[in-house]
Amino acid sequence: MTRSSLIPAVCLAVLIAPAVVWPKGATTKIEIRGDGLSSAIEITDPEVLGRFSIWNGPGVSTWSHDKQDPPAWADPTKVEGRFIDWPRGWATERPSALQRVEVTFYIGGTAARGYTDADKYVFLYEIDSARRHGYIYLPQWKNELIVHFVEGNWLHAAHAWDETVIPIVASSAARDGAPRRSEPGCAIGRGSIAADGTIELRMLDDRDVELRNRWRFQPGDPDYATVKARMGDVEPGRETRVSCWPPRT
Repeated sequence: MTRSSLIPAVCLAVLIAPAVVWPKGATTKIEIRGDGLSSAIEITDPEVLGRFSIWNGPGVSTWSHDKQDPPAWADPTKVEGRFIDWPRGWATERPSALQRVEVTFYIGGTAARGYTDADKYVFLYEIDSARRHGYIYLPQWKNELIVHFVEGNWLHAAHAWDETVIPIVASSAARDGAPRRSEPGCAIGRGSIAADGTIELRMLDDRDVELRNRWRFQPGDPDYATVKARMGDVEPGRETRVSCWPPRT
């Protein structure tokens, strides 16, 4: 898919999907874990939190006087709140062996009360330090708060996000001196593969509590290869965690 084809593809998805009015909760914390970090980075500065919001991009509509507004996410001049450069389209080519971190937006709630999956929005962020640019992967089957209709793809991070977050991650990594590589912990569930190749997937929340959702994938199903790749090499009949994230390149 070409760089410019994100817009018509997503417009089609939005036209097919039912109209939804999403609640717009405020971001109360951003947490970053991953390569080079011995512990999570927690961003709670209201000034920083106010720069970014999950409530923009494909799948978000605004209305004025009972008439739907043009999609602001498709306008390169309207960048408020973006951590993804939506108009730029898919990131079809990325360098290999990039620093990989997992980012969680906490929406509403209080830390004392505790957060649930419904209060979180998680994505993968890979950093090209040489070019001071990053790439964002939105997970499939995970975020409950909002669907952007482009999940399962790599996208370019917004300039404002790179400019704000890359120095924070670099500073923490230099201070921590942690191992260069660590595996982000987000999992969509636990899965096993049968001798005939059938995959059974039990969906879990972030506390490993089993949800009601149970999916079965047969070889040849559209998402079969994706799920199998996220399981890694596993013996038939043995259960394993199924990562939210694609294998590293």
